[in-house]
Amino acid sequence: LGGAVFVPEVFPALATRRVLGMEYVEGENIKEVRRRGASELEVTRIVTALVDAFSLTMHGEIFNCDPHPGNLLVETATGRLAVLDWGQARRLSPAERTAYTRLFMAVAMEDTLLMREACADLGAPQSDFAGPPDPMPNTMVGTLRFLLRDTKQAAQARGDFEQLEAILRQVKGGADADVQISGGVEEICRGALLPFTKTVNLLFEVASSLDVSL
Repeated sequence: LGGAVFVPEVFPALATRRVLGMEYVEGENIKEVRRRGASELEVTRIVTALVDAFSLTMHGEIFNCDPHPGNLLVETATGRLAVLDWGQARRLSPAERTAYTRLFMAVAMEDTLLMREACADLGAPQSDFAGPPDPMPNTMVGTLRFLLRDTKQAAQARGDFEQLEAILRQVKGGADADVQISGGVEEICRGALLPFTKTVNLLFEVASSLDVSL
């Protein structure tokens, strides 16, 4: 994952179907670094390393299926970011990795045809979007662009989902339409796209809690 981020060594002799034995890492949870008085430069460096690392894993061979702040530790001795608990992980096939790349390209270029093809390749046809947004291609491109927006400080980020809800209400038929997604991005895309939404949710939760804008 690069010099700034690492995965603790796994000990196969200590691994079973229910237990994963890994190297012990002395450190603090990523959300604690600001509370101990870390400089703005250090906090930004840590969050940048996190974003870069998980951007890489979305296109890499092995994906951590349970990304959350509790599994992120800043090593005391080096300041490196340790990604713990790979008990829930899976290998992404070359076809899946290509499809995720095509999905990112589709969102960046607002290409609805490419998005439909990428979702189909991931096993997530338009009807598989279980969340509130209308699954029309244009609406979903806009929603996915929203998910991939720049990180914001907590005070700015809180209103983002309310703003998206207001937009989606208009799409679904007016201000009285029932659209509630304030619980997080995992309410928008599920199924085969859940790894995507869980990763985005992790990055925004950490960046917002540490008041870092990227």
